Parts: sequence; C-alpha cells; structure tokens
Amino acid sequence: MLINFYPHLHVLTTFYSAEIVRWVAESRWPFQIVNDRSFQSLMKTGCPGYQIPSAETVSCDVKGVFVCIWQCIAHMLQVM
Repeated sequence: MLINFYPHLHVLTTFYSAEIVRWVAESRWPFQIVNDRSFQSLMKTGCPGYQIPSAETVSCDVKGVFVCIWQCIAHMLQVM
C-alpha cells in the first residue's frame, strides 16, 4: 500500500490538487488535460501514490474558486 511509504500523502494530495486547479485556470487548459497520458505520467513521477482528480472534479474546483474569489471581491467593493 503506497500510503505507508508516503505518510504526508493527504497534505501532498491537497497541495497537488490546488496546483492543478491554479495551473488549469491560469493557463486556460481544458479540464480534460488531466486525462492526458503525458500529464498523468508526469504527476505519477513526482508522487506515485497521488490520485489524479477527474476532469469533472477539476471543473468543479475551478468554478468553486471563481465563486469564492468573486464573492471576496464583491465584499471588498461593498466595504469601500
């Protein structure tokens, strides 16, 4: 079981998932990029135990970040 060899896998999973969301959003990659064989190979090289999120998960996460940032900006504009 890979988790035994990677005791901080949960922290890495959260970090990697957030970085994928940021990378996809900033680079305007399609969400399906996570299905690309080369992308998956690269991710597995860095952390073999990492479960790459699905395109649907990345899509939901990008939209969730957008809504959160939009709400923060709207709140800041109301306060000013």
